[in-house]
Amino acid sequence: MKKNVIFIMIALIVPCSSAHTESWRFAVTGDSYGFPWTYDENGVNTLILGELVQDMLARNVEVLLFPGDLVMGGTHSEDLESQLRTWRDTLEPLYDAGVKVYPVRGNHDAWDGNGWGGHTAWNNVFSGDYALPANGPAGEENLTFFARRNNALFVGLDLYINLHRVNQDWLDALFAASAAPHVFVFAHEPAFSVGHTDCLDDLPEERDAFWRSIAGAGGRTYFCTHDHFYNHARIDDGDGNPDNDIHQFVVGTAGSIHYPWDGLYDGDNGTMNPVLIRHVHGRYGYVLGEVDDLRVTLTFMARDSTDLAAVGRYDPNDTWTYTVEPAISIISPNGGERLAAGVGCAIKWKTNLFGRVETVLLEFSADGGATWSVIDTVVNNGIYMWDVNEGRQSDRCLIRITDFENVEIRDTSDAPFTVFECQEFLAGDLNGDCYVDMGDLAILAAEWLRCGNPFDSACWNN
Repeated sequence: MKKNVIFIMIALIVPCSSAHTESWRFAVTGDSYGFPWTYDENGVNTLILGELVQDMLARNVEVLLFPGDLVMGGTHSEDLESQLRTWRDTLEPLYDAGVKVYPVRGNHDAWDGNGWGGHTAWNNVFSGDYALPANGPAGEENLTFFARRNNALFVGLDLYINLHRVNQDWLDALFAASAAPHVFVFAHEPAFSVGHTDCLDDLPEERDAFWRSIAGAGGRTYFCTHDHFYNHARIDDGDGNPDNDIHQFVVGTAGSIHYPWDGLYDGDNGTMNPVLIRHVHGRYGYVLGEVDDLRVTLTFMARDSTDLAAVGRYDPNDTWTYTVEPAISIISPNGGERLAAGVGCAIKWKTNLFGRVETVLLEFSADGGATWSVIDTVVNNGIYMWDVNEGRQSDRCLIRITDFENVEIRDTSDAPFTVFECQEFLAGDLNGDCYVDMGDLAILAAEWLRCGNPFDSACWNN
């Protein structure tokens, strides 16, 4: 008898489905300036950069992130502007195809011979049809910016208006207002030193605040260049859970001369520890990102040959996949449940925005989401005891939970559940809640143990 009851209880557990959106792709690469002894056309390695453009087009990339050092730079601003135009002309096939191209400045792009004043040349080139999003902080217009694409937020940061610093106040405000499940941040310098010593760890406390803000927004990646190689590291934050660590990708592989690396992350790492995942020396390429709903796959596409006279082929070299949790996710009822009308039920959910959702709106639909009625507005504590609606019997019921301050942050039951009318008598319902479940099994087991002999009718009747 016990085995049969347990089997019935297990059979009532219904797996839920997950929502799915069409996958899409983006790319990341940087450091494309040329050297006379490799290949150079007006400060740009147009040969490699042109190959990358064609490979990205063939793989249906929608967005290109370019974390700086587009060009060699010069001693005069007019030299810098001319080189930036060469870079832009090389990427013209991407612009023509509707690909969103988002570069930020590197040190070579920011130096005009008179100091870190290269933004005049930069703004002259990236204007009109080539202008970057005009939503950055004051003084960093067209240099620091954000862009939304599909289900992702891209954030490009300039590090040369304030050397080795991000505008943290602006970034915090942006993250607080964002509901995107995917956050991709990019800038020129590594946050944790790999090859160059001049990077964000020159100001370790500010770097750590920056890193925490990415984690707080649900981000799992930081893209940069500056070093001329591919280096993928997991930045261990010391909490014992590698699945929430941010990964740093150095992708300085768009045409500049290759740099060596001694294998050490010997900068000021604070309390964190960079752990090498993959290092690739001597290969040009780019990171191809594929976003499939809440799942992200990042693959370094490496050129197969170092011979620039040969036509390059770009093949997978390093791949990492992760899945983010939605900002709000309903735990129950999430699809397949049977709830008795007029009986209390616990609505349960969780949030993944680290305290940013303070109040939630709970709603109910009995017609598959065509219409909604308000259940309550409550503090976001993850649980609400709900008296299931009487008179609304349906097998097309859904729950929706929304951030009261931001309607873009919400979740709906993955599949319909059923609300049924409770009968006065239900065989096996020992506690009178209109269900035969583990609660009834517990009562049965307690009585069994109390009576000892299951055939002692006098005991059971008492």
